[in-house]
Amino acid sequence: MSPAPARASCARCAGRTSSPIAERIRALGEVDAVFDAAGAGVLPDAIELTGDAGRVITLSDPAAAGLGADESRAWPAYVRVQLRLTYELNRQLQADSGMSLADYDVLTALGNVPGHRMPITALAAQIGWERSRLSHQARRMTERGLVATEPSTADRRVTEVFLTEEGWAALEAAAPGHVEVVRRLFFDGLPDHLLGPLTEALEAVHGNILDKGTSR
Repeated sequence: MSPAPARASCARCAGRTSSPIAERIRALGEVDAVFDAAGAGVLPDAIELTGDAGRVITLSDPAAAGLGADESRAWPAYVRVQLRLTYELNRQLQADSGMSLADYDVLTALGNVPGHRMPITALAAQIGWERSRLSHQARRMTERGLVATEPSTADRRVTEVFLTEEGWAALEAAAPGHVEVVRRLFFDGLPDHLLGPLTEALEAVHGNILDKGTSR
C-alpha cells in the first residue's frame, strides 16, 4: 500500500503567511508527489514545500511566471486535482488488486488495441512515458507474468509488448474497483453541466501538448 500522503509545510516562507503564494500553499493541502512548477533556474521567489515523509515540492508564484489572474487560479487547481487523484487511484489499486497505477496504465493501453500488443516505443508514446521508463516497467511486469515481450514478426529489430492471459485477467479483476473510485472521486464532484466543457477543455489542452510538447 502507498504511504499516506505527506502534509505540506512551507520551508522558506516565515513571516509571509498573508501573501498570495502562502494562500496557494495552504490550498495545496496534502500531496504525494514531486512537482516542479518553476522550471530550471527561473523565478527566484519559488519556495520549497517539504512533506513529513521528506518529499519536496517546488511551487512558484504564478504571477511571477507571467500568468494572469484566471490562469493563476486554474493552474494550481489542476495541480491539486492531478496530485491527489493520482495518489487515490494508486492507493486503491494497490490495496484492492495488488498493482500500481503504472501497472494499470500499461494493462489498459494494451487491452484497448487489437491483438493486445504494441511496439514498446509506440506504447510509451501513447501512455506519455519515456521509452526507458516503459522498458523498466515492462520488465517488472514480465517478472509477475502480466505482460511479455518479443521481437516483432514484421521487423525483428522492434520489440513488442503484449498482454498475457494473466495480465488480461488481472485487468478485468481490477477494472470495476478502479472505475468506482474514478466515478466517486471525479465524476461525483463534477456538476453535469460542466462535464461537456471540461471534456472539450482537456481535449484541447492535450492536443496542444501533442502539437507543441517534446516529441518522442
